Amino acid sequence: MYTPLVTAMSSTKSIFLLLPLEIRQEIYFHIFFPDEGSTSISLIPAKKISPRPEFGNLSILRTNKQVYGEASLVFYEQSTLVIRPYSILCLRSNLQLGKAPETYPQVWKHNPLHQPSRTEDSDGKISYTSPQLRGLLEPHIFERFQHVRVLVLMNQSLLKILMDASTADLVMHAIALDNSEPAVRLLQEAHIMDDLVKLLSNMKGLKSAEVQFGVDLNQWWFCLDATEVFTKSGGLEPLKRLTNVRNLKVNVLGRFELGVEETEILKEVVRVVEGGGRSDV
Repeated sequence: MYTPLVTAMSSTKSIFLLLPLEIRQEIYFHIFFPDEGSTSISLIPAKKISPRPEFGNLSILRTNKQVYGEASLVFYEQSTLVIRPYSILCLRSNLQLGKAPETYPQVWKHNPLHQPSRTEDSDGKISYTSPQLRGLLEPHIFERFQHVRVLVLMNQSLLKILMDASTADLVMHAIALDNSEPAVRLLQEAHIMDDLVKLLSNMKGLKSAEVQFGVDLNQWWFCLDATEVFTKSGGLEPLKRLTNVRNLKVNVLGRFELGVEETEILKEVVRVVEGGGRSDV
């Protein structure tokens, strides 16, 4: 007689829970990632996670405490969380740019940069004392991910979040004319990389982080400008303050070959971070 998996796991004498842990973990993995394709999920406004179309079902996490503990560990260990600039920009209440932060796409339910106080009840439910934001993602959920990919892409979509459309067009036009100064000033004022480092520093189990940056103008990659923009703005320096990342990759999107100086800058950032934040390693 066929017994549905969830029913079998919920029964008093669970057949599923009699399986070896290694087998259960393999089953969890195939439930979450059925096509064995990408394990990337994105932070997007008004959702906790945005799985790819081939992403599996998360309902197994509601089965019971034991299954939740085992399955969630597989989920957070194997998935890669993709972070984009708007997930960071929406957290800074004093950002003095073209738009108020409350107009940005909101991801978070509580601001992780403020280190909101939290309490946990006897059932393990976590509550926050800080005011709620418009998103759904809780900081303690974010902190459980062990692998992140950060896409810091200077494009029209990002600029139109930060400022009105006409000003955004002027900045992109300046980049097209090899004038990186407006974009440099914008990154300095937005503090994207500073806030990113604060977010990643809260992830105590973080094993790997990949930071990709670039400039995208009308679907063409202007990666020489990207390198110039991010180095001139000091955007790479905050990464050196990371002390909890075991493996860090920093690269320029779409660039086939970096110059010697640019390569050394990226190597220095990685060397310091993987050395535990010491510059003498």
